[in-house]
Amino acid sequence: LSLDAPPAPSLARLYGAWGVPDETAALAQLRSFAACDGLSAVQRATALGMADTRERLEFARGCALRRRRRAEALLAMQGALAARGQ
Repeated sequence: LSLDAPPAPSLARLYGAWGVPDETAALAQLRSFAACDGLSAVQRATALGMADTRERLEFARGCALRRRRRAEALLAMQGALAARGQ
């Protein structure tokens, strides 16, 4: 395997290692792990321990939603503090 080689046309080589029957399942598996990219180390470790693709994807979505809500709340507080200081 050469890192300079063009990408494989499919994920077929990984079906056995990933325990998936076809390309659709392999893509879902890949996407569920890619969705964990922005998670904390602890959250990624938790996701890694999940055998179910759908469960892992829902976990990643839930983490992202909580992170978004925290960011929105922080922005709202900063805005309120800035307005109060004027």
